[in-house]
Amino acid sequence: MLVKRIPFAALLSMAGYATYKMPPNQYPYAFIACAVALVSGSLGVLRGPQHPRNLVTQVLTSLMDFAPLPLMNIQIYLEAKPIYAFAHAFSLIPLGIDILVKLFGDECDDKAASALKFANNVINMASLTAISIIDDNYLYFFLMLTYLMAQASLFYGHCENCVWTERIHLLFFTLFFFVSSKAVTDQNIFVK
Repeated sequence: MLVKRIPFAALLSMAGYATYKMPPNQYPYAFIACAVALVSGSLGVLRGPQHPRNLVTQVLTSLMDFAPLPLMNIQIYLEAKPIYAFAHAFSLIPLGIDILVKLFGDECDDKAASALKFANNVINMASLTAISIIDDNYLYFFLMLTYLMAQASLFYGHCENCVWTERIHLLFFTLFFFVSSKAVTDQNIFVK
């Protein structure tokens, strides 16, 4: 049982480190993303993996799977090109739709919300790749790759009896928060 909580402890510790590196007065949106990971990691350490049909688990998983990348994009674009940060704020609307579907929707609504979240994730990853190329900053591209690996670990490693899927997913999110703490705070890393 203790082994199942190790990925949550890794996520909790890395989210704590990222929260320390990105204080709320300098990096408010990145701090919110880290706070979501802190809550998810702390609940995972305290309770362990829960049944996936639990409503709290569904909402928290939706927040953890979807909120960090748009919030990091808003923070990155806020420092690079502030006018585009406002446009990225609209990418949080599918998160609200998904939470409402989890609370009040049925299976058909859940499929539509999942498709909307997938399209929004692809747009956010493409946007992060574009700013990586424009600013010649390879950490933004690594940030996109770690998020892509975390999402791909859910889709391609999913099986009914597979316990490693959630663990690998959480470890990739741990890596995502490490890279995000470097990418957001160390702005002057250029490709030469």
